[in-house]
Amino acid sequence: MAGKNKHTWTTEEDAKLIEALLELHVSGKYDGADNRFKPEYLKVVQQLLDVSLPNLGLNVEPHIKSRMKTWKNHFNIVHDMVYGTNMSGFGWDTDKCCVTVDAEVWDEYIKVLQ
Repeated sequence: MAGKNKHTWTTEEDAKLIEALLELHVSGKYDGADNRFKPEYLKVVQQLLDVSLPNLGLNVEPHIKSRMKTWKNHFNIVHDMVYGTNMSGFGWDTDKCCVTVDAEVWDEYIKVLQ
């Protein structure tokens, strides 16, 4: 049955996932090389989410791993907007933690994507 494991993450669930990742980072127990987590970190994240979000039933695969992949893709898009070559006109608002861009630049960006 296709899609039976699909999960739409809520803002609260995203926040709990971030809290779990921060807890692992601060503990230092799962830090690997190159500022990356050790491979077994996702299982520990699942255990932390089982406590903070009981009865939700999030699993490493497909739920947590998929969410991490989505976040990585979103990060790469924003990073390319702000720091990429040929992306003049994009900026970063440190107070609001969001991308800034004039309407004209945004319209051109959207045209390129279509």
